Amino acid sequence: MSVDKERGSGSTEQQLDQQKTNIDIYKLMTQMGIHPDKWLQMEELHKD
Repeated sequence: MSVDKERGSGSTEQQLDQQKTNIDIYKLMTQMGIHPDKWLQMEELHKD
């Protein structure tokens, strides 16, 4: 992801892109047998 591209697009567009990315990640992880809720919990732990 390039910062310039994000800066150039509207925030609504950016949110839709982010949503689509999250859905793609969700699908990919489900195919791999990784449960997204567990992954999200891990994400929360790593933020600290």
